[in-house]
Amino acid sequence: PVLIDENVDITKLIAYAGWNTTSNSIGTAITQGCIFSRSVTTQQETSDLLALYRENLEFLTARFLDDLYYQKDINPSINKQLQRSHINPYNLGSDYYQTNYKVQKLMYSKARWLLREGLYNHPLTIETNQGPKKIFITDLKIQTYLPWQRTFEIWLKPTLSLSIMSN
Repeated sequence: PVLIDENVDITKLIAYAGWNTTSNSIGTAITQGCIFSRSVTTQQETSDLLALYRENLEFLTARFLDDLYYQKDINPSINKQLQRSHINPYNLGSDYYQTNYKVQKLMYSKARWLLREGLYNHPLTIETNQGPKKIFITDLKIQTYLPWQRTFEIWLKPTLSLSIMSN
C-alpha cells in the first residue's frame, strides 16, 4: 500500500479507486470526488455534514479493502491455494463455505491492519456551522462474504466508529 507506506493521510482523501481497469478506477474516483465535493457545499446542518463525512470515509474504506487488499492480495493468494488443491476458483461448489470462511478471516485481518496503520489517530478537521470539528476514527468493523460460488468478487460493508471533538 504505497499511500500508507508514503505516510499519506488517507482520511483526508476525497476519493480513491483501484479497480482492474483504468477507466473503472477513473470513473469511480471522479464520480465519488464530484458527489462528495458538491454535497459538502450544500450541507447546512452539522449532523448532516458529519454523516456525509462518515459515508465518504466508509466508501473510501470499502474501496481500500476491496480494490487494494482483496483484489490485489487476498484473491490471487486464495486462487493459488484453491488451484493447488484442484479446486476451480470460478466454481467453488462444495468448497464455497470453507473458502468464504478463509476470505472472511483474511479480510478481518486486513481491516484491522488498515485501521491501525492508516485510519486510527489520523484526525480529520472539518468546518461546520458550529465551528471546526475533529473527526477521529476509533474502530472499524466489516461484514464480508463471497456473493457467488466464485472468488472473483467480494461483498463487504465497513462500519466506522467515530469520535468527534470541537477544536
